[in-house]
Amino acid sequence: MQKGGMVTLRPAVQADRRRFYDWLRRFDGTPAHDGLPDFTAFSGQEQDFFFDGSAPEKGRYFVIVATDAPPDASPTAAQDGARLSGQAAPPIQPVQPVPPVPPATAGQPGRPGPSGRDIGCISYTCFHLRPGVAEIDLWLADESLCSKGYGTAAIRTLLDGLARELGIHTAIIRPSRENARAIRAYEKCGFSPMPGDIADYMLPEYLAPYGEGDFGEGGTVNLALRLERPESAAYKNTR
Repeated sequence: MQKGGMVTLRPAVQADRRRFYDWLRRFDGTPAHDGLPDFTAFSGQEQDFFFDGSAPEKGRYFVIVATDAPPDASPTAAQDGARLSGQAAPPIQPVQPVPPVPPATAGQPGRPGPSGRDIGCISYTCFHLRPGVAEIDLWLADESLCSKGYGTAAIRTLLDGLARELGIHTAIIRPSRENARAIRAYEKCGFSPMPGDIADYMLPEYLAPYGEGDFGEGGTVNLALRLERPESAAYKNTR
C-alpha cells in the first residue's frame, strides 16, 4: 500500500465487474446516466483487458482503496479548497505508481480490511484515442464518500502512473453537463475546457461511436489536462 496518501489503486479483476456496476447505479452522479444499461449490457461493453491487464496500452480499471485517511476526513486545502484560475492545483502528495495487491487481501466497501476500504473505481482508456492521450472515468461506491478528496487523490495517483509508465501527455474526462459537482472536482485536479474539438484527440474511426460522449452532443462536457513529466512535480492545463 502507498504510505502517506489518501488512496492507493489496486488493479481490478473480473470479479469486480458486478460491484462496479452496483456502485455506478447508486452513485450520486448516476441520475445523469439516462438509460443506464442492465448489468449484462454494461459488462459486455467493458472488454476483458480492462480487468486482466493483458493490454495496458488500451486501458485498465482499478479499485480505489482508502488508506490512512478516515472516511469522514475533511479535505485539505490542496485537495478541495483551491478553486482554479488558470493554474493547476498542487499535487496532493508526491504520488508513486502503486504495485498490484493480491485481490484476496482487499477490503470490502465500508468494512476495514487488510488493504483498507474499497471505496470506488477509476479507469483509463486509450484504444480509441490518438497516441499519448488517455480518457479517465471514475465513480465512488456511495454518495457519502463524495467531497472528501478521494476522487481528486485517485485521479492524481492514476495520472502520475500514466505519465511515468505509458508516456501519457494529455488526459481527457467527459462528464455530464448536469453533473456540476463532478465538473468542479475535475477542475480542482487541473482539468479545463478542451481546446479545439474532440476530433483532435480521438482516432477518426472511433468518432462515430464515441465522439458525442456518454451524454450526447450538448450534454457532454469535454475537459482536458496537459501532463508534465512527474519529475517536474507539476501539472498544467491544456491550452
